[in-house]
Amino acid sequence: MVNQTNSKINYRYGYVPVTSNQAQHFWIIATKKHPEFANHQEASSALKAIFSKMQYDQPVDDLLIEVQPWIEYFNDVVTRYNEDDKQHKKVRYASYYNIAKIYLNLDLPEKVKKYADLLTANEYDKKDGKRLNRSAEDLINDFTINEISTRHFEVVTEDLSNEPDIEIVYADDPAEESEKAVAFLITSTNDTIQTTVAVDELTKASAAIQMLDENNKANEVAATDSKQIVLTTGDIYEVVNFASSVASDKTNAPKFAKAIYQGSKVSLFEHMGKEYVLKYTNTEDGISTMSKDFVFGFNKKLASLSNECEAVKTKIMANEYKNTKEGLLAYSQAYDACTAE
Repeated sequence: MVNQTNSKINYRYGYVPVTSNQAQHFWIIATKKHPEFANHQEASSALKAIFSKMQYDQPVDDLLIEVQPWIEYFNDVVTRYNEDDKQHKKVRYASYYNIAKIYLNLDLPEKVKKYADLLTANEYDKKDGKRLNRSAEDLINDFTINEISTRHFEVVTEDLSNEPDIEIVYADDPAEESEKAVAFLITSTNDTIQTTVAVDELTKASAAIQMLDENNKANEVAATDSKQIVLTTGDIYEVVNFASSVASDKTNAPKFAKAIYQGSKVSLFEHMGKEYVLKYTNTEDGISTMSKDFVFGFNKKLASLSNECEAVKTKIMANEYKNTKEGLLAYSQAYDACTAE
């Protein structure tokens, strides 16, 4: 119930729920013989104590003042460990990472981007720099859309019982190398291109995907120039035209979406790993089940799309299908079976 509530707040208001443990995750030197060991341990304890005082509905200005000495310390460490070897890069990595996480916790995404770029340039672990940059961009986007500048405010909830249940998974730090897979891209002109893709990145793709060449260099391919991408793992991503509720581009436009079920009358797709899309064969566009009509009137909206099968409509109005991956899959299969009779 708690996870479901967190998911609903996240997708209604656009923010990821952060627990004290997540906010307190820093990169701390654990080697006792290292010259910075004692200072890092002290910094860890101090930052945990500071962020334990964070309240969801209270401003963070005072916390920013309290963490300032530790930001200065980590910056000072960078100036002292300035050689171009792995050990110095690792120490600099810890400083850049910790400062970026501090600023992310305190709703300062522009400062997060500065230190995320330094992480990437440091070349000890570029993935964390890119990941933190994405988090900062997402936060900037949320602030812009909602015309606010903080995630700390009183939350007024409402009944969103039909919104999809989304499990939020926090990646371990540092991030693991993404799994690669061979894939075949079908272009809009029906050409077939063999390529390699990063599976995790493809799962989060929307208006474009990244294909890797023989040198592991990424090349962007737009959904508007594509029809389908088929992985040797068996997964298929189709280009579907729909208005997304989670992508940065929310317009009705072509987007990559993973095929969950493809039937004769209706198909089910997963977009960005968290949004489900129904595409009926008698319509040109798909429809997100996170759209307003589905969220506030799931049964009514789904029934209005199911006129070819009264038996399925009856089950819909009896609450037999939920706005989840499993529920939508069961509906799609039942609707196809009914209309095929």
